[in-house]
Amino acid sequence: MNIPEIKQAIENETQENRKRIAQLQRQLHEAQKAAQPSEVEKTAARKAAKIQRYTTNNGLTIHKLRAAGNTVKVTHIRYTDVDVTYGQASRANCVATLPLPSYLRGMFPFNSKGGATYIVVTNRRGKKFAVYSACHELDSFDYKLGVKLALEQFDEAQAKSLLKVTAKMKAAKETGETSSPAVAETEEQEPVAQTAEPVTA
Repeated sequence: MNIPEIKQAIENETQENRKRIAQLQRQLHEAQKAAQPSEVEKTAARKAAKIQRYTTNNGLTIHKLRAAGNTVKVTHIRYTDVDVTYGQASRANCVATLPLPSYLRGMFPFNSKGGATYIVVTNRRGKKFAVYSACHELDSFDYKLGVKLALEQFDEAQAKSLLKVTAKMKAAKETGETSSPAVAETEEQEPVAQTAEPVTA
């Protein structure tokens, strides 16, 4: 082969390689596109992850506790920084961090990090149990996560006892009547074990 023929052969080979590379690139793009989840799948995955994040390991929720005849009180504590120099110009600014209940959010600017969640559960016998969870001052406060972590202080046996619905309560629910705690109490077999120091009024 002479020089022009060699050059032409090289050019032909290069063009074939380019076509083959382009074809493989198209196949790769199509395969990557097919492997990516659709928007519906992404939304479903995000929703499932959110549900999992706030699901307790003992099955307790505020709604389930109340539906089973318990009285539940939830209090979230947030922190706010308050200037305590009292207008004395000679003193350097002194800021104190104060804990406040979350229902005062409109009156004080809460810090985004740190806090606590307290839950008081009064069962159908009138016995009270207090559980809580704390949010570190370096972590962003999450109301739902605080409730979850507090409710997980109850073990499975205690959770099962708190969620126990008697036959009379079921019948009352079906007929639309309300069952008094005294009536429900007569059918309970086991009281809930004490989780924390009982809250006294």
